[in-house]
Amino acid sequence: MLLRVGGEIDAANRDTWQCLVDEVAAATTAPGLLVVDTSGMDFMASVAFRVLIEQSARCRVRGITLCLVSNQPIVARIMGAAWAGVELPFYQSVDAALHDYRPSQLSRH
Repeated sequence: MLLRVGGEIDAANRDTWQCLVDEVAAATTAPGLLVVDTSGMDFMASVAFRVLIEQSARCRVRGITLCLVSNQPIVARIMGAAWAGVELPFYQSVDAALHDYRPSQLSRH
């Protein structure tokens, strides 16, 4: 499943972002891949990253890999600095995320 988003995410629209990510995650079947492409975003507050990290944990339990894609250097810096150590795979392109996906690496429940 691929979710491409644009615009801005901050505290004012956090609930809408949460609902969108939750709905797309619920529609993704296991074992599977959910790619969230934020390359079109103008701004992502920390709440946007938090939603993705929390959903990534819920997806892993269901046998789904959620990954973040962005071609914006600031997103890579934020993921490397503020969210280092979290299990949210990050890629600079959708093609790279799809190429790296290995369904056999998913835990089976």
